[in-house]
Amino acid sequence: MVWRVLSARGLARLTESEPLQRFVRLRGKVHLVALVDDATRICLGGQWVRRKTEAAVLGALVPVFCQWGVPDAVLSDRGPVFFGPATRQAGRTTYQLALETLGVRACFAKPYKPRTKGKVEKFIQFVVRDFVWRWRTRWPIWTS
Repeated sequence: MVWRVLSARGLARLTESEPLQRFVRLRGKVHLVALVDDATRICLGGQWVRRKTEAAVLGALVPVFCQWGVPDAVLSDRGPVFFGPATRQAGRTTYQLALETLGVRACFAKPYKPRTKGKVEKFIQFVVRDFVWRWRTRWPIWTS
């Protein structure tokens, strides 16, 4: 209505606008490094990382340790970042050495025993099912 009135009086201007260019960056795959308290099942902290490297994992631990204190032990799976490659010798990973320096015992789940890590796996499953899935359905540009 306003456009018609302005046009009739010669006040409306037609401008050649440039086509809108949208910038969309595909996110790619990300991993959640989460620390869940064994007794209470409360997530003490976590961080999304692009690659599960020792630096990324240790970087996720630092703010949690600063806020909640250094734990007696940390349980993780036997992935190469935590435990080293399947062919590893008696040497330790940077992850193990860093925890050892802080006086934290590095514990590892037994191979092929998923129940050992059930609490953290359930938490990650919850995050993916109830949060990540919703973002993916709202924002279809987020691809994995």
